[in-house]
Amino acid sequence: MKILAFGEIMMRLNPSSFKTLTQIDSLDFSFTGTGLNILAGLAENGFVTSMLTALPDNNLGRAAAANIRKLNVLDQGIHYEGNHLGIYILELGYGGRPSEVTYLDRAHSSFNE
Repeated sequence: MKILAFGEIMMRLNPSSFKTLTQIDSLDFSFTGTGLNILAGLAENGFVTSMLTALPDNNLGRAAAANIRKLNVLDQGIHYEGNHLGIYILELGYGGRPSEVTYLDRAHSSFNE
């Protein structure tokens, strides 16, 4: 069975070790999105999966596409256009402190244009 998902790929930035932005001077990053996460899980279980999305036509877009391929998700449905990728910062909660998400530049991402 072949499965295709349509959705936005975003760059997730996050402090390590449950720290907040005010406690760090660097961030880890990864590429994610609901559709990609689902496809990666299905690919891990033997399904043939493919992502239909738009990525920026620059090194950031190519890095995101390489990440998609590393997850064994086919990338033939990627359209390269524009210069922006949606970004969000995830500060993981700890103890009584809840997780917090801050979105950046999502309105002007290649996927939305």
